[in-house]
Amino acid sequence: MKFTSTVNPTNLLPHQLVESLPKLDFSKIGDTGCLGVQGYGIGKYQNPLVFFAGAIGFSWFFWGISFITRTDARSLPGIILIGLGGLGPVVSAIFTLLWGESCDTWKDFWKRLLLFRSGSWKPWFLLLALPLFFQVFSILVSVLLGSPASQLLPREEVRSPLKVLPFAFFVLLFGPLPEELGWRGYGLPALFHKVPAITASGLLACFWALWHLPLFFIPGYPLAVLLQEPVRFLFYLLDFLPNSLLYTWLFFSVGGSTAAAILFHWGGNFWGMMFETGTQAEGIALILKTGFAFFVLKRWNCEMDKPFKKSTPSDLRSGGLVHRRKGNRRPARLGGF
Repeated sequence: MKFTSTVNPTNLLPHQLVESLPKLDFSKIGDTGCLGVQGYGIGKYQNPLVFFAGAIGFSWFFWGISFITRTDARSLPGIILIGLGGLGPVVSAIFTLLWGESCDTWKDFWKRLLLFRSGSWKPWFLLLALPLFFQVFSILVSVLLGSPASQLLPREEVRSPLKVLPFAFFVLLFGPLPEELGWRGYGLPALFHKVPAITASGLLACFWALWHLPLFFIPGYPLAVLLQEPVRFLFYLLDFLPNSLLYTWLFFSVGGSTAAAILFHWGGNFWGMMFETGTQAEGIALILKTGFAFFVLKRWNCEMDKPFKKSTPSDLRSGGLVHRRKGNRRPARLGGF
């Protein structure tokens, strides 16, 4: 990847880096003034309800067995049931593609998994840096407000350098990879063809949160403790909406790359599990992330008031996402990148 900018990203805070990016040059539709990507084409994913029903149904089947039998998530049978349930999004995506999508859409799905090219290095830097920034900054603020400084120390299980790589691989395999192949690989593009983009992001956040619901009731699973702490439970649920908006922004900033969504998801999970934070730090992180998400919406005042236009096979051959405006075709670039 060739960099032409002279800006050193290490000297900028995330909001300063965002401000350094050029605004979109798309004209607004009417007076909506809301974030959007109307005018982009992507593979025709046309069965969102089938996908979401399959993802939730498949996962809940295995997690339901664990709940009904009271199988501890830390036991071998529990690990197997949790792992099988976690495959729900990717299994449903592949089933829906084989059941009701075209060959071009099937090719587009796998092409976007390996899509790493972008017109700029900035979105890749942000998707790797933002999760760490949110985590560390929220901890520092909470420490200044009186929370224990021990939050800045990694968990004891991963303090050894020899344990970090296996831990990073575990975090990637159980969560980001199977989930994002479904959520952003199929679900998000399918919703964008049906509803406005902000609505699509909100709906995805709801399905995403609902999908996690059984995990709160499985003995021994980390999320189960949140039921004893209502404030943390509320923070966890509210976090899905700003997350979904940021995923959408970064996802299309790199041309609809599923790999980008996987990396962003991995960063959030990795750093979130690396440090053991308290309720105050989690609340600060939620406020910070929500503020940043709406800052992005305001910064890029583009169109999210209409679904995507249908792609043609030639659009898919040219790389998936195509911006259509007044009959011209050019590679898609969202968010000023």
